[in-house]
Amino acid sequence: MNQIKEPTTFAEEAYCAIQAALTKWRVLLVDDDEKIHVSLAIALENATILGRSLELLHAYSTEHAQNIIRDEAGIAVAFLDADLDLVCYIREELGQLDVRIILHASQSEYMPTSASIQDYDINDYWAKAELTSIKLYVMLTTAIRSYAQLCAINTHRQGLDM
Repeated sequence: MNQIKEPTTFAEEAYCAIQAALTKWRVLLVDDDEKIHVSLAIALENATILGRSLELLHAYSTEHAQNIIRDEAGIAVAFLDADLDLVCYIREELGQLDVRIILHASQSEYMPTSASIQDYDINDYWAKAELTSIKLYVMLTTAIRSYAQLCAINTHRQGLDM
């Protein structure tokens, strides 16, 4: 019985240490429209979610976003401008399954199909015209909570593997 507890305790300690080291949730916003970046930055300026403030990372193109996703650790949520190629890059090429993805678009015809949402583990979708501060906060809270839970599960799994 002690053998089962030791890896679990180790995993919990490792997860707690990682989480304690992070002071902010990292959120990537990908859009070529500067107004979207400014609007979200203002809306989220003083937001605290699950006890932490937010750090916004800004990308204005798919290539810029790919560089950030590849090079920066600890991105919890990525708001993507309805770019399924970038979603494929994150999920398939980089194998980043923990990052929570929220798609946004200016027009509803760019809404992803239900198959795409399932296949690429997309958390949410919103049309830019429909977004309110409350809806943004709710979406982000849900995505960050999911991210934290996935990280905890993966840390526990690694501890059990050891």
